Parts: sequence; C-alpha cells; structure tokens
Amino acid sequence: MSKRHESPSPQRVPTPGHSSAFQRPAFSSARHRFDSSASDTEAHVQDIQKNFGRMNGDLKNRDVRPPASSTQKQLDSDLDSPVASKEHTDEGTPVVRSVGVQERVEIRQERPQPEAEPPFGVSAVKVQPKPSRRESASFKTGWRTLRVIYFVLSFLCILVVLHPLWFDSLPYDIQSYTAFLLAQYFPSLYGGRRGLLFVHRRRRPSHDAFSDASSEGDSSEGDDEDIELPSVKELEQEFFNYTAGHVPSPAPLHDHTAEFNKEIIKVVDDVYVAVGYGLANSVILNGTDGLVVVDTMESTATMQAVWDDWLKLPNSDRPVKAIIYTHFHTDHIFGAAAVATPNVTEVHAYWLTYAEMSKVFTLTAGTTYRRSMRQFGVFVDPEDFMNAGIGPKLHYNNKEEIGTVMPTHIMQQERKTVQVAGLNLQLLHAPGESKDQIVVWLEDKKVLLGADNVYKSLPNIYAIRGTETRDCNDWIASLDLMRSLQAEYLVLGHTRPVYGKSEIASILVAYRDAIQFIHDQTVRYMNKGYYVNDIAHMVKLPSHLAEHPYLQPFYGTVPWAVRAIFTHYMGWYSGNPEDLAVMSTQEKAEFLLNLAGSVDDLMIRALESLRAGQLNWALELASAAHHVDPSSKHARLLRIIALRANAAAQTAATGRNWFLTAAMEVEGRAELKLSDYQKRQTLAKISLQQQFDLLPVRLIPEKARDLNCILQFRFTDVNENVCVHYRRGIAYLKWPCEGKPDVEVESTKSVWLEIVNKDRSAALAVARGDLKVKGSIVTLVRALLSVELDAD
Repeated sequence: MSKRHESPSPQRVPTPGHSSAFQRPAFSSARHRFDSSASDTEAHVQDIQKNFGRMNGDLKNRDVRPPASSTQKQLDSDLDSPVASKEHTDEGTPVVRSVGVQERVEIRQERPQPEAEPPFGVSAVKVQPKPSRRESASFKTGWRTLRVIYFVLSFLCILVVLHPLWFDSLPYDIQSYTAFLLAQYFPSLYGGRRGLLFVHRRRRPSHDAFSDASSEGDSSEGDDEDIELPSVKELEQEFFNYTAGHVPSPAPLHDHTAEFNKEIIKVVDDVYVAVGYGLANSVILNGTDGLVVVDTMESTATMQAVWDDWLKLPNSDRPVKAIIYTHFHTDHIFGAAAVATPNVTEVHAYWLTYAEMSKVFTLTAGTTYRRSMRQFGVFVDPEDFMNAGIGPKLHYNNKEEIGTVMPTHIMQQERKTVQVAGLNLQLLHAPGESKDQIVVWLEDKKVLLGADNVYKSLPNIYAIRGTETRDCNDWIASLDLMRSLQAEYLVLGHTRPVYGKSEIASILVAYRDAIQFIHDQTVRYMNKGYYVNDIAHMVKLPSHLAEHPYLQPFYGTVPWAVRAIFTHYMGWYSGNPEDLAVMSTQEKAEFLLNLAGSVDDLMIRALESLRAGQLNWALELASAAHHVDPSSKHARLLRIIALRANAAAQTAATGRNWFLTAAMEVEGRAELKLSDYQKRQTLAKISLQQQFDLLPVRLIPEKARDLNCILQFRFTDVNENVCVHYRRGIAYLKWPCEGKPDVEVESTKSVWLEIVNKDRSAALAVARGDLKVKGSIVTLVRALLSVELDAD
C-alpha cells in the first residue's frame, strides 16, 4: 500500500455492527476517554474519506449500508449505533455525517482533500471492539463519583456562606476547589465575598509553589514552614519576663535611679534643696525673718514629707512668708497647701503661669491626667518601675489631694525684683521647657535657681504626655541668659545641684548646643524635602554631645525632638501624600488582616517579629490582631508581650513607663480616669467663669441639635453673670447676651456646685427656691442634659 493510503491515525473506520468512531466513548477511569481533541477528529475524517472515496458512483444523499451478512440480527440490534454517511457541499467539500437513533453529529472538514482512486479498491479496515461490561461499569462508577464530588463541593459552597470559620479548618485543596465553584456558579451573588474567601485560612501555601521551573532546585529552602501558633501557656513560658517576671531595663536607665537618692541638700548658707521626695525638687530659702519656698512638688503628701524632714533641721521653724512658682507644671504647684499657712501672703508667678494653670484644671484636665499617669508610670508595678527620667517617681494618683494655691502676685514684665523674708530675689522670665518659665537669681550668693531649663537628661522638646512644642530658639536664648550670670551654684528643678563656675558653664553650653544642633539639622533636612519619619532617623548628635552625661536620653530623645520641631513649623502634615488620607485604627487593622490571611497568620507574623527583635512591627501586628478580634486570648497576650518588650528596650523612662502602663490597661489592671474626689477638688479651685468655659467642649451635639436659645445665669453671692448661647449643636459664652434671654437663672455658687457635682438635682433646687428660673424650665432642663457634667 502506498503512503497516501496509510492511515494518519491508529483508529480505523468502523465496520457495520460495531460502534462508530464518532460515537461518544464510554466513561472509564482514564481521563482522555471523554476528552477528544480536534486533531483526533480530523484524523477520523481523513481516514473515512480515503476509504469511501474509492467507491464508484455518487454517494450524495445516500446512506452507507454494509453488505449483507449472516449477522443481520446483530445488525438490527445495533440500530442505535450511528452509521457514517457522506455528502458533498456545493463547493465540493465533503461532509461526513454520523447518522443514528440517539444523536446526529456533523463535522465539517475545513480544507478539502484531493480524491484519488485507489488502485486496489476498498481495503480491509480494523475495527474497535465494543465496550466490555467492565468498561460500562466503570462508566457508571465514574459518573456516580462525579455526582458525589459535585454535591460535596456544592455543600462546601453553602458552608462558606453560612460558617466561614469551620471552612477554615478544611485542607487547602478543598478550599481551592470550593472557591472555583463559587466563581463559576455564583459570579454575581458571591462576587464580593469571593475576594476575601481565604481570610479565615490558618495557613497558605508557599509562594514558591507558583514559581517557574527554573527555581525548583532551591524551592525546598524557600518554602514557608507550617508554623503553628503556640498555646497561651507556651507563650507565657517563652516570654516569662514579659508575662510574669521582671521586665528588664537597659543598664544606664537602671543606674540613673541613683541620681534621685532622697535627701535635703544644703547648697550654700540659707539655700537648701529637697531631692528625691517626688518627681520635682523643692527649694527652701532661709531669710532673716522667714522662709521662701520655690516650687511645691506634685501633691500635699509629698510636700508634707519634705516639710516634716525640714523641721528636723536646726533653725527650721521659721514661718513661710512666700511661695514662688517657676512654672505651671503640676509637679511644681500641686503641693502648696502643705505650706500655705496664713502667714503666706505672697504667691509669685509669671502671668502665663496663671493662664496655663487654668487650662490644666479645665480644658484638658481629663486627657492631661491620663497621659501624665502613663508617662510617669504612676500605676506601673514596683518591680518593673525604674524611675521617671527626671525624678524618682510622680507621687500622685486619683486619691491624692490637689493642694494648689492660686498666684496672688503676677509678674507682667521680663524682670522683677522681689524683697521678701529679708531676701533680695531677681525673677527672670526664661522660657524653655515651658513658655512661662522663670529663674530666680540670688546675686549676692551667686546662686541660680534654674527651674526646668536644665536637667540631667536630653532636653525634652516635646513631652509625650501632651504639650505644645517647646520653642527651641527661646530655650537657647534662655540658656545663654543663664550663662551670662556666671553662677557658682546651679540649683535645678529635677537634678542634684551643680557646683563651680566652669562646670556650670560647660553644662549650659552643651545643653544649648544640643538643642540648636537638633533644631538646625531638622530644619535643614525639612527644607530638602525629607519627611518627618525619615528625618527622625537621620538626625544624630555628634559624639561630643551624644556622650555628655547631661544629654543622655532618659527623658527626652532625639527622634521625639525632631518630630516636635517639624510639627512646630509644618503642623501635623508630614508632606507625604500617603498621610493626607490616613485610615482609622480599625480600618488599618482589617487591611493588615487581609494581607496576612487570617487572625492566626497575623499573630504568627507578630510572633516571628518578636523573636527577630523587630519590636515596633511586632507591636503593630499584635495590636491589629487584637483590634479585629478583641476576644482572642492569643491576640491580647501577644499585644501585652509586645508592649512590654518595647518597654524593656527603652532607655527613656517616659517611653518605658508608657509601654508598661499601656500593657496594664490591656490587661484591665489600670483605669486612668479622674475620680469624683479629684473632680470636686478641681471645680472647687476654679472660678465660675472657668467652670462655664468647660461647657462648650462638653456639649453633646446630638442632644443639642435642635436647641437655639440663650440662657442667662446670675450668681448673687459672688456677683458674677454668665450668658450661654446654644445654636444647633454648639454653645458659646458672651456677656452681655446677644439678645433677650429665653431663660434667666438666679442662684449662688455653692448651690450651682452641688448641682454640677450631682449632690442635688436642679428640680429639687427649683422646688426649694435655691434656683430661681424665669422662662421655660423645659428648655433649661434640655440645655443641662445636653452637657456631659461627669466628663473626665
């Protein structure tokens, strides 16, 4: 036989009585049995054309029938099998048809084949055997298996919708097939959920599984291991120091505690300083006929402890004639009541001190208290607490008494000479750590009381408890002013006294140079277009400053100072477009969750970062996991561990204390709120006008949305008038009233305090005549109910 008669395919044209090559094959375990390719079909067509093309006569519109045989009964029984026929199109292209009872399949050959008459007629053709019973059974079994698989996967699709957490426990392959079915059968109904299908998966396959074949040799090294999240008990054991043991601290911070040994130090005749009793120092000046106390510490209890020890010294029983506040910080003013006897007729302060004291007591009282408790570690466990950076500890909590005595002698000018108790004191305005800072110069003794413009730590350009940025240029100028005095004794507000003109000058020069260096380099990089986060890592003190004992980062740090200076000039926006639309804490946590794959994946990444020493990133991931799943014991514990691990790495006592306090808050062991007792003390120490100044920032807009009225208050015992204007969600004070009052209220300050403190209801006060109301009582009640009277 010539090559043109050789079959291009191993299959042959079936003879009558057997299954056609175009009949759907029986199902079996072999997948290729029900996947015929286009090339196989073309081969069948060519084979048929070659064999039937030798027949004489026109085959058009004729069924091809087999010759008569002795097996006619078998032929009759196989009528269900299709029989091939051939016809020609108008273009001469042959078309092969499969004619049968069950189906009719038409296959058109795209390219016509030249027909040549074979020399020897129709040759014999091998046929395929009929499917055996075993193959038929295999078909039924395969079909049933497919149906079972289909129903199982359909069930899994429903399961994803109803219970995704249970779906999380299934093998990854089953999850993948289920995702495929969801994409096929629920493209619109489940489109949004499909994208987050594997958020709850415990583990994902390695990215190397999707790499090309060229990297297969190294794939075993890059594959992610199946990391299981340890149990809570295992985590507690692994990080024992951060869960049950002592949180370690850097050696320099530990050694710094010795700076605050408690004692009353005699600096020079008639000048004493109490160190180590509280966060700040208190200076006692012994005059000819009395005492002058400069700064009174953080509470009456701490100041009383100083005074008890002072009275044990010889010639110490003289009366206190005056108090001087160097600035408004609470650790310098809250203990005045311990020494403010009737003999005290003068309380001196700069005019800004009085204004800032009012702000501490009113506008920001709640947040100032909370953040101060964190920064100074008031509630930190004793075994974990080191110091407060500039003092041994802030001895103040929600049970301490606020013993502030308001200033009576206000300094308006930049310099003021005060003669009291036989002492000649020069008060100099020297803004630095605060805008209202004053230093006290005893020229005859060459003693300079430098307040907080210097302490044995890097200067704190910004306090993380929440302050305005300290103006670096003002601080530098004040230090130069202090240098010009050429003091021989330097007594500071948080550090042991310094002796010697040259030593004092050296410290003041290093201090002002460090501030200027940080300021100037921050501005330089800022003008080059760098973002604040980058500048914070770029600015480094030169070695001669970085190694100076008075410039160690126990209280302030260079990165914090850089951020403060940048914000001072540029405000909150870093210049980075990514910071223009910042996500909320919850949104960011959810996006981190989606990137990780699941809460467990997120926690595993946090754990890996902890073990690798990437503490900031570990805290970010652990906090995100805790935000999205607050009920998770693992997430809560990991966040606590990350907080304490960050605390252990902090040389700055303020940073350490903040991390440790935050961990206690997560544990539920610290609730930083002003107590009712503290609120009562605060209200008792401020004026009625200051009390009403709080009203606008405590207004609940939802309750005051429909209020549009004017309320006038008259307090007969103190002869004060207040006019409050409500206008659809805001309130403001203005006297005289902008219009006729809708409600006029007359009472006394004491009655009003009882109402504000909730010791008496407004209705009862009205009934007894202690609160006289002219106008709509309903409007008054609505106005009062729209204010958070018990806010921190």
